[in-house]
Amino acid sequence: MNAATNATETAEAHASTGIDPKLKPVMVFAWLWVAAPFTYGLWKLFEKIDKLFT
Repeated sequence: MNAATNATETAEAHASTGIDPKLKPVMVFAWLWVAAPFTYGLWKLFEKIDKLFT
């Protein structure tokens, strides 16, 4: 496999996903950074709603 073939395959993979493979761990961390507190907030919201209507 030569460098041109490798570059073409990388460009095709990047074009199909839209994400640079080097940035994937950063994106996973960013999603967890947002999703964890959001999920906790929803959990607390549903706990309070349950107490409100019982």
